[in-house]
Amino acid sequence: MSFCMSEAWSDARYFLKKIFLFATLPDEAVQRIADCLKPLSFPKGAVICREGDPGNSLFLIQSGRVRVVDQHEQEEQTLAYLGRGDALGEMGLLTGDPCRATVKTDTPCEVLVLTKETFETLLKGYPAIAVHLSHVLSQRLAMTPQGRLRDTTSSELIALVNALTLDEQILVTTALAIALVEQTRRRILLLDLGTPDGAAARALGLRPILSSEAMFREEDLHDARVLQRILNIHPSGLEVISLPYRVLAGHLFPALHPFLNLLKQLYDFTLLLLPDVLQHPVTTTIMEEADTLLFVAGESTRGQAATLWEQSSQLVAMTKKRLHTVWLRENLDPPPFPADVMIPWSEGLVERFRLSGSPYLHYADQRHTTLMFDRLARRLGKLRVGLALGSGAAYGYTIIGVLRVFEREGIPVDTIAGTSMGALIGSFHAAGKNADELEAIARSITKRWLYERMFWDLTLPRAGILAGQTVAAFLRDVLGDIEFPELQTPFAAVATDILTGNEVVVNTGKVYQAVRASISLPIVFTPYEHQGKYLVDGGLVNPVPTSVVRGMGADLLISVNLTSKPELRRALPGFRRVLLAGPYGPNMIEVFFKMLYTMQYEIAQARTELAHVTITPETRNFLWTEFHRAAELIRIGEEAAEPIIPKIKALLPFFADYCRVPLRQPDFVTPY
Repeated sequence: MSFCMSEAWSDARYFLKKIFLFATLPDEAVQRIADCLKPLSFPKGAVICREGDPGNSLFLIQSGRVRVVDQHEQEEQTLAYLGRGDALGEMGLLTGDPCRATVKTDTPCEVLVLTKETFETLLKGYPAIAVHLSHVLSQRLAMTPQGRLRDTTSSELIALVNALTLDEQILVTTALAIALVEQTRRRILLLDLGTPDGAAARALGLRPILSSEAMFREEDLHDARVLQRILNIHPSGLEVISLPYRVLAGHLFPALHPFLNLLKQLYDFTLLLLPDVLQHPVTTTIMEEADTLLFVAGESTRGQAATLWEQSSQLVAMTKKRLHTVWLRENLDPPPFPADVMIPWSEGLVERFRLSGSPYLHYADQRHTTLMFDRLARRLGKLRVGLALGSGAAYGYTIIGVLRVFEREGIPVDTIAGTSMGALIGSFHAAGKNADELEAIARSITKRWLYERMFWDLTLPRAGILAGQTVAAFLRDVLGDIEFPELQTPFAAVATDILTGNEVVVNTGKVYQAVRASISLPIVFTPYEHQGKYLVDGGLVNPVPTSVVRGMGADLLISVNLTSKPELRRALPGFRRVLLAGPYGPNMIEVFFKMLYTMQYEIAQARTELAHVTITPETRNFLWTEFHRAAELIRIGEEAAEPIIPKIKALLPFFADYCRVPLRQPDFVTPY
């Protein structure tokens, strides 16, 4: 049997045809290259190439999965996963540039290798390959910004699977696509494979160039110039192609893999709007090749949604892809499947679209819906902002000042983790209360309020001086019986299991109960029994929960550290200092709190190093018990946050001034 008819040749040609450098070569040239490929096997955990190593080989993954990682000191961050049919090192093969990242095997892998030396020998014997490569590269350089080829390890194919009506599809897709442009400031393509007659492009005010199979009889989907002829560009910078999925069937189907690879070369994010026909070969292939699956459904198609979600989940289980599930929430009924993101929705949005033909969300009327699309875009763009709020009793009021500055400057918050007083303020904010509402609550807590309520909360001091019933009633009065999934912003409270000393992250059940556990300062409050554990103040183990907010999926970590060295704390005034310290030095109460301050300070110093940005309000002139000085402490928080804002904005592409701003409705304002 000849090589070109063998299984090995067929497999090698498949991989070569997927790579933009070789996709349009004639079979004879592809066969010559395939003859030069050498098979290699790597066990799980092996390093295929390291960042900075000479780029002298092309690797084609036959089986298994690899991780592209960024090694920063002792931390290792996974940038991307690559699998069967993906290529590594193609630019190094051409230019000799060093490897841009470290690649490790995530499973046992079989790869095909083409060395630079062999490749150069091949070019000498078959110069037509060199002519072809120079032609392909010139096209690609002309299509990419600043004439640079993109690194495909950082690009994303996002397959959008939906169980929605056509109008809802258009609204969701256009809102998400523009949010991606706005939040990431990257090159974004919306490839509409699902709506009839380019409905998504028409809704955006564009005149779609409708593609047909006949258009490509004399053209080639591997050619970047073909895209320019079927491309629409929205004033926001969003690029749109209307390409019915059936066009890619038939004789164009073999070109689908190279076509998707071409998109990864040209765009940072490609949002592929799929039809609801998941069993079609084109749809199935795209879902298998996509880096992320985004499943969106709502009340209007609840029955259909469950079936499509089950099909999508089965594919995810087989391919180990990332799956984000979005539910358009119109009422309090739970979705028929677990949802990662809940977006407020109403029939009025659809009615307005039918009347106006405009898919843009009006911020004044759909504030929370707009915010959630922006949050979803940051999630997909790996730009989620996490806020870790530290413990500190009355010092926690400074957090309100920090939040006020964030609101004024438009800094988004996607996830919150709080310890002790940080959990209290954080839970209120996650439930939807803004800085002004939080300040009103804080100002209502006067000395008289404290004395009256604490007196009735005294208990026999077996496990604590105060029973905690009064503070639990206060928390329930503010939060009600709201549970974690109902919060506007994902939130977690940190507590300590007093029997084991372990950190406990509470993110299920009633929120007020979790906060009650997190603020249970030992000796002062009785431990809170929760799910069979006796929980006390989380500040004993994690006074600044940066690690927790990172575990919640945040990419940009902002910490508010309320600890400081005990020696910098203001001394107790007058008779109180004499009463507590006495003529023989500090008594056990002062010793306990000094010990607590010291321990929290030392732990916090280590934990805040995880943060990209740390805000440390200057509270040395306040006592941790001075809850009646809310107004002053809030102002201290504002003063601490204001000089940090430029650093935070520098980390968020939303605030960049180097590209066009998306078109929104005239009533749109900064949404935070």
